[in-house]
Amino acid sequence: MKFLKNALNRELSPLGVVSNDSQSKMAKSLGRTLGQSLDTIELDDFLQQCTTGTTDHDALICFIAARDMLVLWLHLHHYFAHEERPLIISYPVGINLPGVIVGAYQFRECADLVVCANSSEAELANSLYSDMSATPPRTTVTKLPIFGDKTDTAERISERLDKADRFVFFGQPDIPNLAEAEYIVSKLERLADQHRDKVFLIKPRFMRGEKFTAHKPKYNYETVFLEIVEKRERRLPNFAITFEPVESLISDGTVALSVSSTALLEAASSGIPAVALTDLGIRETLGNSYFMGSGMLRNLESLFGDEPYKVNSSWLEDKIGNQEVKLQLQAPKRSYNDSFWARNEFLPISELDRYARSKNRDISSFGDLVNDPDLFRSIIDSDGHRPIDRARALKRKKKYDEAIKISLNVVQEDPKNGLHMRNLVETYILKGSYGEAAKWLEKLKAHKGENFPPAVELTEMLTASQSAR
Repeated sequence: MKFLKNALNRELSPLGVVSNDSQSKMAKSLGRTLGQSLDTIELDDFLQQCTTGTTDHDALICFIAARDMLVLWLHLHHYFAHEERPLIISYPVGINLPGVIVGAYQFRECADLVVCANSSEAELANSLYSDMSATPPRTTVTKLPIFGDKTDTAERISERLDKADRFVFFGQPDIPNLAEAEYIVSKLERLADQHRDKVFLIKPRFMRGEKFTAHKPKYNYETVFLEIVEKRERRLPNFAITFEPVESLISDGTVALSVSSTALLEAASSGIPAVALTDLGIRETLGNSYFMGSGMLRNLESLFGDEPYKVNSSWLEDKIGNQEVKLQLQAPKRSYNDSFWARNEFLPISELDRYARSKNRDISSFGDLVNDPDLFRSIIDSDGHRPIDRARALKRKKKYDEAIKISLNVVQEDPKNGLHMRNLVETYILKGSYGEAAKWLEKLKAHKGENFPPAVELTEMLTASQSAR
């Protein structure tokens, strides 16, 4: 990729590191926008590669959750000499909502170069990094490739809202809570009933069984949707769940709805009306306080009222940036010891879930992982390639038969292994083998009890999948 150069002005061979489909989308968008192709690899696969101490790439563009940057940094720290490791570039994967932005940039400090989505975030990052390290990472500002470049007037966007015939609600994994999500879906159903000439769609952030990274789903919008619509004798023909890609849903004749999803900025930057919902109020915990001053805050009822809709174009330009999408780098590799995290002994290990789950009881803090290479490698050897991790990775790649084979082998040796029973139920559901899923679900309940939370969740997943068949 010729757009990527190091401090010596030498062309680099970059690799995109991703953790889920939305991050892959960002990587592909970047390559497409720059007229280049960008090879990608899943984070877990790259971490496994790291244990060999070799890589064919001399730069990593990391489209991963902020905390996962520390995971990747730890692997490079223990398996690569400074001179041999690739350049680490941390790329944003969406908007940073109030209340989490400082924490997100804090974890990204371990990179050599931190890419910021706009100048305001770059100013915050530089201020933060100057306090964290005497030799902070470089920062650069680029417009995210998922954002459009239309400069339509607020009046024209307002006209599109009045003429829209499709309303798409973009769900988020951890905002709002379940009761609030049920309230929003119920209101959308009422609007669909009142406006039969319009189409109302719900786009969940994750499909059931899909891997999550930064945000653990608290519930599934499919389940919420099905529970609500099944109370009717007949489903409304204009109210449905969709798993179409975001970019195909954001099109002419559409209004994008959400509490605080990045999809709102994707829509608004493409000239599509976007509404940050205020039906639950405006507060930082909902993330919609991010949209204060945008002109996009309003409730569902007002979509069909006389209240004027006017996007603040200067606010939008500040948030999405007005510079080109580019990545010309002048970033030297930092020493491992330059990072704040090399000296932070007391980060609670619970902040890094994959190590907190380790059976190794010698870990008390992040410092143990940084300073004791033998301890770290023993964890990777014992936990990094567990059968359950391999089975889950195969499930994410939709290699269901291979995932099932691993879990069946484990359960044959250990008939009470709850982790693999759960994996079998979920994998059979995703494969569409509902009879096998039900069989293993009963075995899980017999072992763990009817009220075992994962068993309850899997029962709901199985019921919803069979209903949607």
